[in-house]
Amino acid sequence: MIAVQEFQGKAVGVFGLARSGLSAARALQTGGAKLYAWDDNEKAREAAAKEKIALEPPNRWPWQQIKTLVLSPGIPLTHPEPHPVVRQAKSAGAEVIGDVELFARAVRSGKEGNGLSRIIAVTGTNGKSTTTALIGHILQVWREDGLPPEIPVFITELNIAWATGESFVDMFGGLWLADYVGAFLTAGGDGLYYFHYVPSRLHGGCNESYGTFGLFTVDANYEIQKPTSQYFASRLITQEWVQPGSGTHRIFPAVSDIRDGAGHVLVTAYAVSRPDGQWSVLLVNKDQSNAHSVRIVFHDGASGTVRFFSGSTTAIAFGAAQYQWHAKGADGFADPDGPPAVSTVAGTRETLFDLPNASVTVIRGVVGF
Repeated sequence: MIAVQEFQGKAVGVFGLARSGLSAARALQTGGAKLYAWDDNEKAREAAAKEKIALEPPNRWPWQQIKTLVLSPGIPLTHPEPHPVVRQAKSAGAEVIGDVELFARAVRSGKEGNGLSRIIAVTGTNGKSTTTALIGHILQVWREDGLPPEIPVFITELNIAWATGESFVDMFGGLWLADYVGAFLTAGGDGLYYFHYVPSRLHGGCNESYGTFGLFTVDANYEIQKPTSQYFASRLITQEWVQPGSGTHRIFPAVSDIRDGAGHVLVTAYAVSRPDGQWSVLLVNKDQSNAHSVRIVFHDGASGTVRFFSGSTTAIAFGAAQYQWHAKGADGFADPDGPPAVSTVAGTRETLFDLPNASVTVIRGVVGF
């Protein structure tokens, strides 16, 4: 571990104490910083306490003394909106940095670098909320920089990463694909092309785990065995959320107030008005452990009125109850392996729609007052 000595004797806040946040807290404390640390997750606080990290909630930090806040990855800095602790830091005039910046400063100023080191860093994302927020931000910046609105924007080759792995074929792959497609189209994208349709056997990739770029697992003769989670997510997107055919759809922004203790959005939503007159909402519950119930409200900004699903409403859910990947190297398989669960719900202004844990759900029907 590199001791970060730049902050010796100075008050520094660390918010978020998972793996990277806890490492940052250790480096600062070893380097002599006066540390104020917190995580909304009780288990994370317990782990920090075992490392003798002093814990204090941000509302009790001496913000007049703190000039630097170290923010853990995944906690919203700007998108979809700044976390409250970020607003508090900026109000106090404190800089907000990440753990990678701590490392860079330590190398630049410490004996490891003698002030001369150049750093090449490769950073990444867990592929869910960070990626979807980034998609919208990129398109927004392009438009603000002058990209004419009549020029279409396409993603011509998409999947989770350049190398396959277990994440492509377990439930994560389906959640990621639904979130990615919904975010891109809502941000103004015109079309996406999945990579790739060519069948491929399971082979080693990221973290020495096995997966495939394809929508199916295949045998030695490349005969289809079973569909993967991304196949089921693709069908929900193309056959249930939107209406197949050449009709015009209108996509509207949607927001969710379901978050975890650190402020991360757990449920994302993407709303579309279909050519057949129905409204359809694609909902991604990224909470791996917990189901959530949601009330869906359609707000007309022009008239100020609100509407709700009315009458017979279709719910199609695909989640951990319908799909489980069992990793066995090149012989991995899914069991159960679909299909999605389909039900009919009577829609009213009071109706709560159930979203299973780790699931992609489409709610579709007509709306009324």
